Amino acid sequence: MLFKKARLLLSALCLATASSATLASELITEVNVNERMYPDASAHFSKTIDLGTEQLVSSVGFLTDWWQKRPTEIRVYEANNGEKGRLIGYKQFFTYLDKVCGSNFASKCKYPQNPVGRLTVPVYSTVSSIVVEADGLLSKPNEFAILKSIQVYH
Repeated sequence: MLFKKARLLLSALCLATASSATLASELITEVNVNERMYPDASAHFSKTIDLGTEQLVSSVGFLTDWWQKRPTEIRVYEANNGEKGRLIGYKQFFTYLDKVCGSNFASKCKYPQNPVGRLTVPVYSTVSSIVVEADGLLSKPNEFAILKSIQVYH
């Protein structure tokens, strides 16, 4: 009986995980940025993204250079009437990541085949608008971060 309950619980957990994975892969919107961010003590990137209606957001993907021309910190806030509200997602990227490229952003990064990587910030909130902020630079000698686009998933 105990084995049967554990097996049922495991099945439910696998189903929930599969549902979450499917849910997380739905792109709500992608906003092109195409700019360079020159980090210093007072500069940072900020972009407000309107989703139209309230939607469950599960993650935000920040497409950037995969190598070292990328930010080290990304924050996602709920936006209220165009103003930054509560923090709903945060992640730091202080180490080099090489498997964030390719069509599924889980492949090895290599120039020129897979030059764009996605830094993913987990979010779990129902919102109609968000503010995405980025700061830092993984490698100071590179002088700037290349910001390509922002993807919002649910």
